[in-house]
Amino acid sequence: LDFNIKKYKEGAKFMKNLKVKVILAVILVVMSFSTCFAFEKLTDIEGTKYEIPVYALRELNLMDGYPDDTFLPSETLTRAQMVMIIVNAYGLTPAANRLSGSPTGFTDVDNGHWASGYICIAKDYGFIDATSDKKFNPDDDVTYVDAITYCLRILGYKYEIESKGCRPYNYIAKAQDLKLLKGLEINSYSDSATRGNVAILLWNVMNTRVWEIIGDTSEGVVAGSRVTLLEAKHPDKVDDIEELIEELTEILP
Repeated sequence: LDFNIKKYKEGAKFMKNLKVKVILAVILVVMSFSTCFAFEKLTDIEGTKYEIPVYALRELNLMDGYPDDTFLPSETLTRAQMVMIIVNAYGLTPAANRLSGSPTGFTDVDNGHWASGYICIAKDYGFIDATSDKKFNPDDDVTYVDAITYCLRILGYKYEIESKGCRPYNYIAKAQDLKLLKGLEINSYSDSATRGNVAILLWNVMNTRVWEIIGDTSEGVVAGSRVTLLEAKHPDKVDDIEELIEELTEILP
């Protein structure tokens, strides 16, 4: 009888431990599932074409919403904000931070401007130009022409584009050729660019192959495009972005 009681107690203890382990396993699975799919939704872009571009760019720390969980896709961006975005997209954030407070070479951008480092590095890399009076007008709205120009330059197309045609038509034509404007609604290229359209433009840019020198021949250098800007400048994020898009495709309406 004592032997049976002992076996019963051991069995009960085993079942109790088993239940605890099963419950913990279920909790871990639920937590894993929740972590995988949990992200802060931006209320004003739900069910719109902006969702995947915005959430992907947020994962890349290129664009984000506001503290009240809105994105405000119809709001505009300044030229300085656009420069910050393209510099970060090109992977030059550390360099821009180091140059913060440095002379920018523009008469209207002093060392204390919040974007001085970004503007300085963008100028050094040839992404942006000065006006005839050496100004940049950092706090003016960025136009679609400006945004398209900056984006094509970080893709490496500046010298090819400027070797033929007239600005801004040559830049617009190249953007159309590369399908960078797919999904954008633009009335006039001189209009102020909206956050929503810039998000779509930038996401198209991140998925476009960069133009670069890929070899040398007896006749000179050979240029071409092999990898996208995302693969070239954010290789550690490629898998995360692919998983995010897959998850978004499943859970977004």
